[in-house]
Parts: sequence; structure tokens; C-alpha cells
Amino acid sequence: MYNRSKSVGAILAAFILSLALNGELLSQSVTAPKIKSVTITEESHVKGNKKTMKDSEEKFDINGNLIEELNYKNGVFDNHTSYEYDSKNNKVKETEFDKSGNVTKVTITKYDGNGLKAEKSVYDGKGALKSRKSYKYTLF
Repeated sequence: MYNRSKSVGAILAAFILSLALNGELLSQSVTAPKIKSVTITEESHVKGNKKTMKDSEEKFDINGNLIEELNYKNGVFDNHTSYEYDSKNNKVKETEFDKSGNVTKVTITKYDGNGLKAEKSVYDGKGALKSRKSYKYTLF
């Protein structure tokens, strides 16, 4: 009797073996490059005139976490945000600054023993609490 599931399995195994023998092994791991920073520019075209402006800059730590973001409006620096992480690479603090360097908002995030977000508190630039969210999980 014909067993379709064995035939499909055999065909799949032969296909994977073929890929492996041709140097296209599916399970190859590719190491992503470590990015220190990225600058994003925007190009606009208006009435035949091309204008290139800086849109933003992002800086990363050795673990790939975004640690600073600088934003530009019409190519001119507008504001920036800094980020802090704990030893488990969880974002624990986000601080927003205006173009003069004054703090406009601070967000503090706390995590539970399982590494899940437990609480997120948002403060204004003067340190007054604006909002707080609590996260409660049902686990299996």
C-alpha cells in the first residue's frame, strides 16, 4: 500500500540533503554585524530640486541595544532620547530631551523575576508622575 506521509518525508529529506550538498545548508548560522551607529538621511524632490537632510542618528551598545537617538526636523537637530538597560538587556529607563538638552520625559520600566515587564512609570521633565501601568500575567 502507498504511504503518502513517508513519501513526502522522503522527498523532503532528499531536498534538504540536496541543498546541503550544494552548499546551501539551511541551518547555517549567520553572524550579524555589530552596529555601533546609524545615520538616516532623507532625500526630497520638489519641483526638480533635490534636497538631502539628516533625519536621525541612532547609537547602539555592544549588545545591540539602542542607547541614544537624535532626531532632526528639516535637517536641524530637534531632540534626543537616551536609553538604559539592565544586565539582562531589558530597557529600564528612557529619557527624552528637547533641543536645549532639558529633560522633557522619563520612563522607568521594572521587570519581574521572570524577566517580564511588571510596571512602566512615566514622569514629566520635573519628575512628577504622569502615568503608571502595571502588567499582570497568567502563566502556563
